[in-house]
Amino acid sequence: MTYNLNQHRILIGRLVLASAFVLNLFTASHFTSEMFIHHVCDSFGLVLLVICILGRIYCTLQIGGHKNAELVTTGIYSVVRNPLYFFSFIGVIGIGLISSQITVLVMLTAGFFIVYLPLIGREEKFLGDKFGNAFTDYMKRVPRFVPDFSLYKPAEVVTISMAPLHSALRDALWWLLPFIVFETIEWAQTSGLIHPVAHIW
Repeated sequence: MTYNLNQHRILIGRLVLASAFVLNLFTASHFTSEMFIHHVCDSFGLVLLVICILGRIYCTLQIGGHKNAELVTTGIYSVVRNPLYFFSFIGVIGIGLISSQITVLVMLTAGFFIVYLPLIGREEKFLGDKFGNAFTDYMKRVPRFVPDFSLYKPAEVVTISMAPLHSALRDALWWLLPFIVFETIEWAQTSGLIHPVAHIW
C-alpha cells in the first residue's frame, strides 16, 4: 500500500511541478527582478527551502528504519504527527516564492494539499489498524500537521540507519532542482534569450 501511494504521490507531484516550470517559462511575473519584493521572495523562498531540506533529513534521522515497524512518538514526532509532510509543505511554499509568481505559488500549494491530504488520511488508517489504541492515543495528543513545540519530548536513544539517511541526502538534491530551474528561466528571460508571451501575477 505504502509503495503504491508513494508512486502516485511522486508522479502527481512531478506533473504539477512540470506544469509550474512550463508556466514560468512562457510567462513573466509582474514582480520584475529589479523590484525589492522580488529579492525578498527569492531570499525568503531559499531560506524555506533550506529549512525543508534540513527538516526532512532530521526527520529521517529520527525515524530511520523504524517507519511502519514501530510507533515513533518522541523528538520531532512528539510535536507533529506528519513532520516529513510539514517540512515538504514549507519547501513547496519556498519553491513558489522563488518562482516570483503568485499563480505558481497557488498551483503548487493546491497540488500539495490535493496529493497529501488523502495520503495522510490513508496512512493514518494504516497506522491505526497496525498499532491500535497506541496510535489512537497518539492522535489525541499530537497535532496532525501544525507543530506544537510545547509538546516536545526528546528521544532517549536514536538509532541511525544509514540507508534511509543516504536516501534523504539524495532527496535533498531534488528539492534544490526547482530553485535552479526557476533561476535559470529568470536569467534567460532577463538576458533576452526567452521572450515571455504574457505577464501574470
